[in-house]
Amino acid sequence: MRRFAPETIPFRRLLDSTRRWTVLLTAAAAVAATLTLTSATATAAPATPDFGAAIDGYAAYDGQDTCDPTIKPGVRGFRSLLNEAYGTHTGYITRECSASGTSEHKEGRALDYMLNINDSGQRAIANDILSWLLATDRYGNKHANARRLGIMYMIWNRQIWKSYQASSGWQPYTGNNPHTDHIHFSFSWKGASKQTTWWTATPIPETPRGMVELAAGELTRDGRSDLLAVEHDTGKLWLYPGRARAARSAAGPRSGPTAGTKCMI
Repeated sequence: MRRFAPETIPFRRLLDSTRRWTVLLTAAAAVAATLTLTSATATAAPATPDFGAAIDGYAAYDGQDTCDPTIKPGVRGFRSLLNEAYGTHTGYITRECSASGTSEHKEGRALDYMLNINDSGQRAIANDILSWLLATDRYGNKHANARRLGIMYMIWNRQIWKSYQASSGWQPYTGNNPHTDHIHFSFSWKGASKQTTWWTATPIPETPRGMVELAAGELTRDGRSDLLAVEHDTGKLWLYPGRARAARSAAGPRSGPTAGTKCMI
């Protein structure tokens, strides 16, 4: 698509409307600045598809009762999600059968994701991960991502969250390891095997955010009502010659540039 230029539309006539264009361009710059700010202040949480309203139930407690210290695919996939969102951090999954105690690590369905409570940056990452996992989704499902991933319980900084006691929230954890240098995640077998909706559901396609309408009026002095809009994702300013009436009769702002549209900035 060619850029807006004198040879594509009567630009000289637009220059006669300096005051009008100054106002419009100022408005466009304000919208673009808002879009940039919104993007910059978003959390670093993993990208979360829209899976719809259907969701997994809370994982019941099913502690380690066998020994198979091979990494299970759901745990590996979860570790990759975190590393993609927050940068690579050490994450231990398996533990030898000869080690003392009962642990889902011995079945390859637990993850120790190394973050230190005493490091402010790492502490912020830990809090962001946990907030993301326990957030309510757009459909009102509580603890949505933890449920979709099949997380059975989590331990961090002397506290434990149990999916099978989710209504109790975070509870005191009095084990020997205070978990101040890592978050512990234990998974249900479905979660560990990638059989939960995070891995099996088909995401709903994202609706394009399209254009934010700025103004409509006779901007090109050709007797037709034009539309001026800014593209949400790029901040580009677009002119729709003679399209204001058609665009406003449709449901919502235009979805994007079409034939005859002029990119201005």
